[in-house]
Amino acid sequence: MKIRTVWIIGLTLFFNLSVNAEDSIAINNEGNYVINYIGTDQNGDYINREVVYEPTNKVSVTVEEKTSSNYKGSVKYIYNITNDPNSIQNIANIKLGNILINCPFVANTNRNLLEQGWAFKPENLLSDAEMSEIVECGNSMTISPNWTAIVMPSYNNNKLDLTLSYLKDTERDGLPPGSSMKTEFESPDLPGLGFISVEGSTGTIRLSDMGPINEQMHDQLNELLLRRDLKETTTLAVIPQIMIPNPFDVIKFLNNLNGYIQDTIIAEHLVDEVKAKEIILRIHESIDNIRNNIGANVAHKELQNLRSFIHNISPLVSKHNNKNVFIQTMDFNLRYIEKLI
Repeated sequence: MKIRTVWIIGLTLFFNLSVNAEDSIAINNEGNYVINYIGTDQNGDYINREVVYEPTNKVSVTVEEKTSSNYKGSVKYIYNITNDPNSIQNIANIKLGNILINCPFVANTNRNLLEQGWAFKPENLLSDAEMSEIVECGNSMTISPNWTAIVMPSYNNNKLDLTLSYLKDTERDGLPPGSSMKTEFESPDLPGLGFISVEGSTGTIRLSDMGPINEQMHDQLNELLLRRDLKETTTLAVIPQIMIPNPFDVIKFLNNLNGYIQDTIIAEHLVDEVKAKEIILRIHESIDNIRNNIGANVAHKELQNLRSFIHNISPLVSKHNNKNVFIQTMDFNLRYIEKLI
């Protein structure tokens, strides 16, 4: 049987196909999706054909992160990302989405525009200067050899996407199982629990036999290509999450902190929801106290009381064993804000 290889670039190659009653889809011993269907050869005769799709999710990662700050307007994020020994694939891409990074691109872009949802849309052409800033932003990062960094505005929100890509010589090159890579950058935003996604290195989609592609399997293959759970593996990590208002306002910051707890911690079920809502209510009390008793001493006392409340609240359980990380980042953030008052 001859094997024809088709390169898929940016998911722009779609087959106008859908599987009929005689067709089938199965997962083979390697975890790849095999679509068997009745097709035609170059002479128009019916033959059995198949498509083999290899997902890029056959990786498991461990992320070790460290945050530090000199309290002068930014936080340093240091990551050590390991492709676990039990992974089947090398790692090709690592993505941190919805973050802000200190780099020439951000410095030369009006942050107010970013906060209002501005982004490079497909219909907006990039100038040479904008492209140069994007390239310089990636080049300004500290990163392991054989990796490159690309920073682009997110299309769906008001922050940035950072993609770390392995420089490949062959299609299956990447970070091998049992190996690690490091990267670090600075961000104006404070840390919180979020997600890092990784993609494995794969071969190409294989079509058995030669001849025209059958038009009856479009929906099946497209569904596989667009499924995020087959495209990437996500893992929890500490990433830039919580914006410090500029100009600084402690009440606005506490509202941002509540938004993070509601939209990320509770929405993603990262800690016990009842206890998380207790923290939100306690933050609202602090906001009211600061608003009604203006003064730096009042704000300092409220932040200290908040830290004590969060440390003592129990049981702050988590299915993901990230209770301590949540508490540590909250403590770091409140201490950071105390320095700004």
